[in-house]
Amino acid sequence: MIAMVDNDFVTIWMTTAAWAGIHSDLENVCLSAAEDRDEDRSIFASGIMDRGDHCIRRFDNSWPADDVVSPVAMTRGQWIFTLDGIRHWMGVSERIGAVESLDAARQAVALISEQLAAADE
Repeated sequence: MIAMVDNDFVTIWMTTAAWAGIHSDLENVCLSAAEDRDEDRSIFASGIMDRGDHCIRRFDNSWPADDVVSPVAMTRGQWIFTLDGIRHWMGVSERIGAVESLDAARQAVALISEQLAAADE
């Protein structure tokens, strides 16, 4: 799958399951930002979660099956922020021995990074 650039937006194709893991990491970013009283970071992460959820959900607001591939279109800056958040929580997963979460995060980073790079070509 190739990422497509539309103005400053990059569309990345991913499964519902991949987005669910990314959403979870972004939720952690929101919570830690709120604890740090960093309202801007919390609001930005929340906006990314909403955007991704909107891209993944069906018109009837239901979630497709985990293996369904959907396009998620966000700005490059939103993708970079998302990658930073995932990488941060990868470190946490590694420290606590959450192997499954760590594997999913590694896959998400590879997926996003690969498609962002393809968008630059």
